[in-house]
Amino acid sequence: MYSALIFLSASTFFLTVLTVLFKIEDSFGDRLILGRFRKWLDGVVIKFRDKIRSMYDTSISAYVRLTWHYILHNFLKKIISSTIYIQHWLESVLQKNKAAAKKISNHSVNNDSHLGKIAEHKAKTALSESEKEQRKAH
Repeated sequence: MYSALIFLSASTFFLTVLTVLFKIEDSFGDRLILGRFRKWLDGVVIKFRDKIRSMYDTSISAYVRLTWHYILHNFLKKIISSTIYIQHWLESVLQKNKAAAKKISNHSVNNDSHLGKIAEHKAKTALSESEKEQRKAH
């Protein structure tokens, strides 16, 4: 307990001394104690701050670019998967259409079409050879 009290009082004393020193330096406009060292230390702190800021800005821009690429990648994956789905659907429609066309083609070979019926009628009503000769004779 005694050591904690010593640390508290020493910290309070140094805080008071530094506060008074900084107020005096503010009124003079210049540093009174360790001016060159403190100026050098300010330069080091400023360089460190600028380095940290540069790293932060770089990491933020990299994060934004990475996020953009991730979103674009997912969007393109969705487009590819929907294109594949449409392709499979069109292939099934094409197969059904081919089967229907084959069925219709086989059906029309059996003379069920209009032209087939005309050809069938022509064959039924065709004149025999003897009828053709009689007509030629007239």
